[in-house]
Amino acid sequence: MRLLINLFKSSLFLSTALLFSQDLTEKRTNRFAQIDADGNEVITNLEMRTYYKDKLNRFGDSIDAKRQFYAIDANTNNIITLPEYLEDPNYKRALEFSKRWQYPERLIENVIPTDSNLANDEALNNFRTVDANKNRGISLYEMMLYGHGKIDSKTGEPINAMLLFYALDANKNSFVNLSEFKNGPNMEEGKIMFEVKKRRAIIDVFVSRRKAGDDYVKLRTALFYDFDIDENYEISLEEMESYYTNKSDNLGRPIDHKLRFYGLDTNENNAVELEEFVKKISGRYATNRLNTVDKQ
Repeated sequence: MRLLINLFKSSLFLSTALLFSQDLTEKRTNRFAQIDADGNEVITNLEMRTYYKDKLNRFGDSIDAKRQFYAIDANTNNIITLPEYLEDPNYKRALEFSKRWQYPERLIENVIPTDSNLANDEALNNFRTVDANKNRGISLYEMMLYGHGKIDSKTGEPINAMLLFYALDANKNSFVNLSEFKNGPNMEEGKIMFEVKKRRAIIDVFVSRRKAGDDYVKLRTALFYDFDIDENYEISLEEMESYYTNKSDNLGRPIDHKLRFYGLDTNENNAVELEEFVKKISGRYATNRLNTVDKQ
C-alpha cells in the first residue's frame, strides 16, 4: 500500500511539474510574440528595450531590458530566437557583457542616416549636430567624438564611429560633406576602407620603429628649429602651442601641446632643449607630469 501511495505521489508530482513546464513554455511563447514587434521571429535589443520600457518587476523596480537581453542571448549573436527565449535567463552571462548593456540610452540612428530618404531640413540639422567645428564637413575626429558612448539602436552594440565614417566618406577624401551624409552609409565600402586603414596603421607603426635610430634623430633635430621661434635653442610652452595650433594627429584629433611639452621636458626646467626634443615621449611620464603641473 505504501509503495502505491509513493508511486501515486511521484506520478502526481511529475504531472504537476509537466503542467507547470507547459504553462511556462506557453507564457514565454506568447510573450516572445509580443516582444517581436516586426514578427520576424527574432527579438532585437531595440525590441526588448521597447517592450520593457516603463515596466516594473515584482519588487517595483524598473526592468533593465539590456541586461535581460544578454542574459537570454545564449549564443551572443545579438538576436534572440524562440528556443533561446524558452530557456531560463543566465544573468552571469549578462554580467560578462555589462559594458554593452550599461551604455546610456543614446541612439546614433537619431542623427546618422541609414538611407537617402531624409528631408533636406532634417539632414542639415543632423549634419550640423555632428559637425562640431561648423566648417561644413565632418572629420573622423568629429565622428568619433559624436559616436563616443552611443549604441546601435538595433543591436545594442557600441557604435563603431570609425567604420561609420568610412562608410559615409564616398569619395574617400577623409571628409564627409552634406551630400555624402544625406546619401547614408555604404557599409560594405566602409568595411573595406576600415580594414585598409587598420593595415596602414600597423605598417606606420612598424616603419616608425625601424626609423627610431639615426633617421629619427635627424628628423627631430631639423624639426626643433621650426618650434624654436625666438632662436634661443629652447622651446617654450608658448612656442609649442604656437606650432601645434590648428594641427591634428593621424585620426584628425587636435594635438595636446601641453601633454607633449611636459612629456619632453624631462629635466623639468619648463623648457625643452634639443637633447630632450630628439628623445621619444613616454606617455605615462607625460600624463603624470601634466597632472602634477595642473594641480600646482
